[in-house]
Amino acid sequence: MTSIASATPSYAEANELQAELAAACGVVNAGTAQVVGMVATALANGLWQQAGIMSPQHYVSWQCGFSPARAHQVVALARRWDELPVAAAAFTSGALSFDQMTTIARYAPAEKEAEVTAFARTATVSQLRRTLSRYGFDAESRAPKAEETRRCTFGPTERGTWRLNAELPVDEGARVEATIRAVRDELFHDAESAEEKAAITWADALLHAADRATGSSRVRRFRDRHRVYLHVDVDDAGELTSRFHLGSPLATWLRRYLTCDATVTPILEQLGLPIGFGMKVHTVPERLRVIVEHRDGGCRIPGCSKDHFLVVHHIIHWEDQGPTESWNLICLCPHHHRLHHRGLLGITGNADDPDGVRFTDERGRTIPGCGAPAPPDLAPTAAATRLGYPWAPYAHGSGERLHEKWVDFGEPSAN
Repeated sequence: MTSIASATPSYAEANELQAELAAACGVVNAGTAQVVGMVATALANGLWQQAGIMSPQHYVSWQCGFSPARAHQVVALARRWDELPVAAAAFTSGALSFDQMTTIARYAPAEKEAEVTAFARTATVSQLRRTLSRYGFDAESRAPKAEETRRCTFGPTERGTWRLNAELPVDEGARVEATIRAVRDELFHDAESAEEKAAITWADALLHAADRATGSSRVRRFRDRHRVYLHVDVDDAGELTSRFHLGSPLATWLRRYLTCDATVTPILEQLGLPIGFGMKVHTVPERLRVIVEHRDGGCRIPGCSKDHFLVVHHIIHWEDQGPTESWNLICLCPHHHRLHHRGLLGITGNADDPDGVRFTDERGRTIPGCGAPAPPDLAPTAAATRLGYPWAPYAHGSGERLHEKWVDFGEPSAN
């Protein structure tokens, strides 16, 4: 029987591994800093403005293979790159991580970046975020926001749930809050027992508001658009898989639960593809629209992350005798749909083939699928040295307990 003590690694082994980890993290930090610096150059010189690119975030996501959220962080950091030379130098040397750097860029005023950078070298990301967000820097020293924030995002999560996140101006947010409160109060008063009243949640109020909206007379004419579609597929072995329309796969138990009592809308397919409707139909029928949206999962343009408010477009235009069949239909967001009809975005090919559509800019140049990283042919540290990255092993935060009251970045500068 092996004892626990004999399986415990020695301090020498642990230290060796941690030294290698520090070196690798230093290379990652320095390499990421190079990426942010290049993005800053792209922003300063307008190099991101290319055919089909809607924003710097879209450009970074396309070129670097980043998620929209990470691309947003990279762009936000790049916008402050020249304002934070001390922090940028520490990041470029590998001494600061990307998350530490984005936290500094979000909260620290330019005149305090040296003090904040020194603190960041010994703080964990959680300690840094908590301290800087509560420190109370001079509000006037922060760059004013150019416009109000108004955004709403939603969709499936990696945990198999569905997430809704919104940020609005305070007055508009108050209107949304008042609506949800009113619906919750209505549910509360309609409940018959104290237990039912106590069980009512804000989520119940939101769902009730959604049910009320989709059942109104104004949207009843488009009731199919508000139906929740569940795609159930059968593979060659007879195994069932399912997913919500434009959503993530469902667990087996949830599929069985939902199909136990459901209204079925059949979509006819042949060889795995939906049967089209020929030349006589100009407007894409709802059933065919659903299958095309399910196939594409969002706007088909390389790098575009839009997956709502989609337009189903005829690749060969209907006026040019293009059939209303799945191979000739492709999902586009309104922005790229407009670019195409302005002659700034070319689209040709067979949409049923995953690699069968070719996209071109206004000069006829092919738009590649995504940026392709060039893997190094050496170990990370050697590759970074050859590329000239001035990297150094990363020194992590101490991890000791920290109270914000212990931190003082000094008096504001007189300038």
